[in-house]
Amino acid sequence: MSLQKKLKRTILFLLIPFMFLLYAVVMAQFQKNVYETAVSSLYTLSIEAQTYTINYISREQENTDFSLERSASLIAPYLAKRMDTRIQVFSKDGDLLADSEPSPLTYLKKDINKALKGTKSYTFEKTTSFPLLLFSNPIYINNQTVGVVRFLYPLKKETNLLTNMNVIFLTTCLILSLIAVYIVERFSRSLSRPILHLSERAKRLSEGDYATKIDLADYEEITKLSHSFNVMAEAIEFNISQLEAEKAKQKDFFDRVTHELKTPLTAIMGYSQLIPKLQKQTDVEQSYHYIITESERMFRLIEELLRQSKFGQSHFMVSPMIGELRQLIAAAFYVVKPNLDKYQIHVEQSIPVVYIMMDSDKTKQIFLNIFDNIIKYSDATFIALSSKQTESYLHVYIEDNGIGMDEELVNEWKTAPAEQKYFSSSLGNGFGLFICRELMIQQGGLMDIVSTDTGTVITLSFLLPSHVQKLKAF
Repeated sequence: MSLQKKLKRTILFLLIPFMFLLYAVVMAQFQKNVYETAVSSLYTLSIEAQTYTINYISREQENTDFSLERSASLIAPYLAKRMDTRIQVFSKDGDLLADSEPSPLTYLKKDINKALKGTKSYTFEKTTSFPLLLFSNPIYINNQTVGVVRFLYPLKKETNLLTNMNVIFLTTCLILSLIAVYIVERFSRSLSRPILHLSERAKRLSEGDYATKIDLADYEEITKLSHSFNVMAEAIEFNISQLEAEKAKQKDFFDRVTHELKTPLTAIMGYSQLIPKLQKQTDVEQSYHYIITESERMFRLIEELLRQSKFGQSHFMVSPMIGELRQLIAAAFYVVKPNLDKYQIHVEQSIPVVYIMMDSDKTKQIFLNIFDNIIKYSDATFIALSSKQTESYLHVYIEDNGIGMDEELVNEWKTAPAEQKYFSSSLGNGFGLFICRELMIQQGGLMDIVSTDTGTVITLSFLLPSHVQKLKAF
């Protein structure tokens, strides 16, 4: 059973019996008041009748009992006519002496017996048509009860009044019941509507819709509940966004690990395979040197990755220092030399001895990523490195004669915000370029790409030591 039906049924089960109970109580009290009013009226009339009867029979001082018996036939019709009700006169023995109406009566004489003891008394008798009020009034002569005058008052007007009131009250109760049903229906709907809205909102929330808000102001409690529900939805949305961000960080971290470990591992494997083919001892020793160098760089990279994982970071931390660039580029070329020889790619460089602000490991990683992309994806046969120094930067140009980069990838790389820290490995060879740009920015530099179908030019701009104040913390 729904809340609305249960609430409606409960209220009606309580309200309707209460209304009819109220009807019964009110009508009973009203009937009592009506009958008491009739008794009060007869009480007033009884005083006049008592006075008249006592005065009438007092004229016969010698035998009052005989006087009442003789005068009863005159007293009863006179009082009946004067007071517009049926009158009976009884002797002190309870015998009927006179009756203003000839029809016989079989009513009990409880009221007569009490009146003969000197007390006014009345009782109600049921008849076929209307209730009958029997009011008995004692007649005193010399402080002795010599007889009783009885009023027989049919409660016709009072019964009609009660009947009309019954009809009016029942009609009123029926109308009020219909109004109550309507009000209860409206109330139950107004109470269940926000609950249905909350149920619908909860369903939409379970489906992942966190944007829609509930604004219910029907009742203070419902308003508080809807506010709490909105706060809960916002909290869930925030927590899910945090989880998604954390998931993106973890994926970005994993992608970086796999991407960055690939370069030193490739170099180590290349030189390990090259050593058995070398003839000169100096070449063998140099190969061992680069294997050791790349192993140490990989070890430092792993330590940094583990540290980032421990502190919940996913981007690389750089420590720019003054370093000589030409020697670093030569070391980077030597790492990829086996692949350059394998694909018969010729290299020319005209980089002078120059000192710049750089993190040596991260800058070497930048050049290795760029060289690796050229070797694997450009089909180039020629790589040229040149430089140009301005007031603040040393610009290094890396040019190849390959097939160029995908235009969509270059546009995405250029339009991505510089502060973006998480990238997807689904970018393919472009993933390394995003990392390179991030590392260049972290050490105060810049990076740009211009690519056509006849080749690609990548520009790396390194900050000169004389402008180290421009370096900002990432």
